[in-house]
Amino acid sequence: MRRAAAVLAAGFLVGAAALAGSTARASTETRWLHIRVEERGGDGENVRVNLPLSMIESVAPLLDDVQVDGGKMRVNDQDLDAAQLRRFLEAVKSSPDGEYVTVDSIDKRVRVAKSGPLFLIHAQDEREDSRVDVKIPIAVVDALLSAPDGKLNLSEAVKALGDRATGDLITIDERDSHVRIWIDTRNESK
Repeated sequence: MRRAAAVLAAGFLVGAAALAGSTARASTETRWLHIRVEERGGDGENVRVNLPLSMIESVAPLLDDVQVDGGKMRVNDQDLDAAQLRRFLEAVKSSPDGEYVTVDSIDKRVRVAKSGPLFLIHAQDEREDSRVDVKIPIAVVDALLSAPDGKLNLSEAVKALGDRATGDLITIDERDSHVRIWIDTRNESK
């Protein structure tokens, strides 16, 4: 992914930050969502976003009524509606852990797997010197799809992500850029 794609990913990920949050906890420990985009070449632009999960949780209800592109998601030139996505999710939830899809070629590798509460995606392209790792909590996707058709339940997704342990959610490493999204208890990204 080139610089423009990294910036686009950062924009997407800032939007995805609205999905992060925390449920009310007896603990006083504050958790933070961090987004870091670092450009290694060109202008060397860096973006750092550090948001307390409690702040994100407080604004999530404002986004519950947002209509998402007619309630469909496009995969391989085919639209999937909410009901189809829910069926897919139920199949994943009821399936055992394992590696579901592996695609290997001379210079590319893609892996899709389930491990415990996480849906994992790994893609590597040696020709482009890029690597993408995504750890999606299944409970977050389940909560997100719990709204009526055509909508996303961001409030419930926020609460579900807040129950997730700290750690990386998304990392993208490329020749010219690095993107990382993670949750921890620090108020700055290092």
